[in-house]
Amino acid sequence: MFQTMLSPQYLAGFSAMLSVVACGGCYGWVAPIITYLNDPSHDIYMTSAQIAFMVSILSLGEVLSCIPAGLLADRYGRKLIMLISGPMYAATWIVITFSTDYLLICAMRIVQGVAMGLVFTVCPMYLGEISSITERGSITGLFSTGWFVGYLFEYCVGPFVSFTLFTLITAMVPMVFTILFLYQPESPYYFISKEKIKEATESLRYLRKGSSEESVKIELEAMKESVKRDLANKPSWKDIIETKADRRALLIIFIIGVTRILNGVMALMSYSTYLFSEVGPIFLSPDVLTILMGVTFLFGGFINAAVVDSFGRRPLIFISCIGSTISLSIIGGFFTLKNTIPEAVGGFGWLVPLSAILLCILSVVGIHPI
Repeated sequence: MFQTMLSPQYLAGFSAMLSVVACGGCYGWVAPIITYLNDPSHDIYMTSAQIAFMVSILSLGEVLSCIPAGLLADRYGRKLIMLISGPMYAATWIVITFSTDYLLICAMRIVQGVAMGLVFTVCPMYLGEISSITERGSITGLFSTGWFVGYLFEYCVGPFVSFTLFTLITAMVPMVFTILFLYQPESPYYFISKEKIKEATESLRYLRKGSSEESVKIELEAMKESVKRDLANKPSWKDIIETKADRRALLIIFIIGVTRILNGVMALMSYSTYLFSEVGPIFLSPDVLTILMGVTFLFGGFINAAVVDSFGRRPLIFISCIGSTISLSIIGGFFTLKNTIPEAVGGFGWLVPLSAILLCILSVVGIHPI
């Protein structure tokens, strides 16, 4: 198994995964330093409203780049488009490190969102195209793993170093990604789509190092047929609304997507340390609880992989939504009582981190990876 994990396709997958770690770091970066940013004595002071806007504005950049990213990947290659995200991330983090101008920081966050849109669109494509049929599930699963590793990395580093050092360390992740991914092969599917058969053969031969020449040729022919079918049946926007079944599928996807975004996990992951600090004295510090939450997210992904085929996706979505509702109700009820009848929640502060961790498990097992 260890030898398999060191095979070229896995090394390429792990290198690509670092771009997703950088994406997770963009959201996770805020949690350990939110009290620092909200402190008027610091040069980079932000109000609570400014912090909220700075966190959420990432999504604007994602919207701007997600659709063009797919078109650019088909024209210039998956590798190049993913590589572009590395310097974008690194440069913006360096600017944020040494800037105290709020508008400039927000502008850098938008650029980070653009880079995130590139990665979110192209990385799953790349992981699927470089992996063999037998290893495709494991390699494509690196995407969600990288997302949670990015959060956990920020949670583990942020509380123990200065703001400047923390942000510079965050900038190192995309730098390492750029260096490592530079030496990885382009997708053989892309080469075939551009009729560069020689380059596609060399890329596939490298990725399948240790496989027989005959098996490489067979897989290459299968790729050619797949690309030929894709080029012959290019999808259009009307395909998603052409029939009643298409419209129903689109509606279901839209509802699930909105529910996934609005179930509170994204806000929790960015505001976790601040949330736990507002609970009052409990058995663990807010920073430790945030790290524990990040670990829960990471291992929750493995739980999902283990149970999704046994239980099915539909039941897991229902369980996830019901459990998330209960967890959020407990957290919301606690703070409502804390602000109105403080004595009613005395000694029950542990309910908030417990409910938050339960929310993490239920989300990552059900609604989040769908």
